[in-house]
This record gives sequence, structure tokens and C-alpha cells, in this order.
Amino acid sequence: EGLQPRSRTDANSANHNSARSPEQTAPKYDGAPQQISRKHAKPVPSPHKLLLMFLINAAILCCHAVYSVLASSFPQEAKAKGMSDELVGVVFAVFALVIFIASPFVGKLMTTHGKKTIYCSGLVLVACSTVAFSVASLLPEGPLFACWCLVMRLLQGVGSAMEETAAYAIIADMGSA
Repeated sequence: EGLQPRSRTDANSANHNSARSPEQTAPKYDGAPQQISRKHAKPVPSPHKLLLMFLINAAILCCHAVYSVLASSFPQEAKAKGMSDELVGVVFAVFALVIFIASPFVGKLMTTHGKKTIYCSGLVLVACSTVAFSVASLLPEGPLFACWCLVMRLLQGVGSAMEETAAYAIIADMGSA
């Protein structure tokens, strides 16, 4: 009575008995709308969360809109004030470089000072440095103009790193809450 191979008919009958009929595996569709259980339904965000998300994104849009206007007008102003094309490129590039370098440090600042504080501080810094950057057109040409523009773009980069990093963290927290 050792192990004997099953005959083909024995194997088929074993599989047939263990399989479920189509009626048991799939519910019939009767054409009526299906109810979704509460645990699988997508949560609907509250009006407060929607407003907050809208305002955060509107602020980011306004900041980036200002930068795009700057890109179209600053090179001509800088050339009129005696800046070289290379220095104009540095003034623009330093903004992205500062965001890249400052963002990890902003993450650490958020743990000690809070996301909302860092976000609001970043918005204030961006706003003030942007207004101060616009004053550059009143400065005389030469090194003073170039240094002013460079410093203001550095400050804009720090402020932008603060407000964008904190904004994305706030939005991420809204989804998990």
C-alpha cells in the first residue's frame, strides 16, 4: 500500500469537488448601484482642509508668478546697470542652489519651531526680499547693484525653501489626519 499514482479520473474528480461554482465566487450583478463599505470609501476632505489647501497653493502660485516676471525683465535691467550675462546667470542660479541646500535644514527647523511658523516666516522672507529686490533698480550701476541683487536672491531662496518645504509638509499632514 505505498504511494500509488492517481488515475486521471481520480485527479479530475478531486479538483472538481474542491472548486467553487461561479455562483459562489462572484456575486451576481442585478443592475442596482453597489454600496461601498465605509472602510473602503474615500474620505471627503472638510471645507476647512480644502480652503487651507487652496490658500497654500495660491501662495505658492503667487511666489512663482513673481519669479517668472522677474525672469522676463531682470536681464535687460541688469545689462543696463553693467552686469555681465554670466553674473545675471549666477543671480538666477543661486536661487535654486539655495533651495536645494536649505531644504534639509528647513526640515530640521520644522521639528523645533513647527511647520506653520516656518511656513509663515518663509512667506514673510520671500515677500520682503522680493520687495527689496525691486528696489535694486534705484541703485547705481556697478558692484553695489550686483551684490544687492545677489543677496536678495539668496534671501528669496531661503524664504522659498522655508515656505515650500513647510507647505508640502502641511499638505501631507492634512492627508494623514
